Formats: sequence, structure tokens, C-alpha cells
Amino acid sequence: MLGRNALLPLALLGAVLVTLLLFLVMQGLISLGVDSRQQQPRQQVANFIMPEHELTLLQQQHKPEKPELASEPPPRLDVKNFEAATPDQQKLRVKPMKSFLNVELGGIGLGMSDGEYLPLVRPPPVYPRHALARGLEGYVIVEFVVTRNGTVTEPRVIKAEPQGLFEKAALRAVKAYKYKPKMVDGESVSVTGVRQKFTFKLESSS
Repeated sequence: MLGRNALLPLALLGAVLVTLLLFLVMQGLISLGVDSRQQQPRQQVANFIMPEHELTLLQQQHKPEKPELASEPPPRLDVKNFEAATPDQQKLRVKPMKSFLNVELGGIGLGMSDGEYLPLVRPPPVYPRHALARGLEGYVIVEFVVTRNGTVTEPRVIKAEPQGLFEKAALRAVKAYKYKPKMVDGESVSVTGVRQKFTFKLESSS
């Protein structure tokens, strides 16, 4: 009994020593782990940024090429060729139109005495193109009114041969006529029933 009581303090002292030794060992291991982490080198991230001149070169290589413009201008249309294609129109010439004045009022013929109306401007009619190309001839008789101002109004076709071919040209010419108006007792008066014949004849005809 006494021997056991004497060994108890020794056992307690040994346990304390073992605990202290374990504590010291653990402190040493912890300090070694911290030092190893601090001494471990950091990994560097590689820089993959490309230089500016390389990017510029890459863009220039992939830039689409512009199409080459034609060095020669497109050919112009020759207008003279189309004019020359018209068949024989330049060979046809129109003779001066034969015309006459036949003014009758109630069966009384009016002469060209003093005071009567006189023609001042009488442009000839234009030969219709379709009639000229086909070599057609004819005449038109137009009746109209000479006003107090010397102009022409109310023109109408009295007779035409052939019909529907020269009427428009004759009426267009009559509307451009200018007259010296008729004078009665010092005043100008209008004259009705004035007639004009337009003869459309080609020079090549006999």
C-alpha cells in the first residue's frame, strides 16, 4: 500500500513531462508549416497581350480587296446612226404651198381695195411626217374669221382630200396668221367667211 502511494507522484510527473513534450513538438511542427508557406514562390501569370503592330498587320491581311474599276468608259450611242436609219425622208422636199383667198359674204365678193383687210403674216404649214414618209399628197380648205385686231378665230375645215391626214397641219398654220384689220368709217371690223386653201405637194411629183 505504501509502495503504490510512493509511485503515484512519479506517474503524475511523467504524465506532465510527456504532455509538455508533445506540446513542444506540436509547436515546432506548426512553426515549420508557416515558414514553408511563406517561403513558397508565387506563380506568375503569363502575359498573352499581342503587340499592336501584329494586330494591325492581321487586319490588313483580311481586309477585302476593292474591285478594280473599268479603265475604259462605256461606249456612247451614236445619234447619227439612228437619224440615218430613217428611210428617204431627207430626199423629199415640199414645194411652196399654193393658196388663194376666196371671201364671199352673201354672194358678194370682196376685193382688195383700200380699207380691206390685208394678210401680214402667213406661215406655211408643216408637212406631216407620216404623210411625208409615205409620199402622200392632198389639200385642205379652211374657213375662219379675221377679228378687229387682225387675229384669226373660229377656224374650221370645209374640205380635205384625203380626209384625216392634213387637217391638223392646216388648222395650226391658220391660227398663226396675222392680218391688217378691215376699216369701215375709220373703225376696224371683223370679217367672217375667209377661206384659205392649203395644197400639200411633194417636189418629186410631176
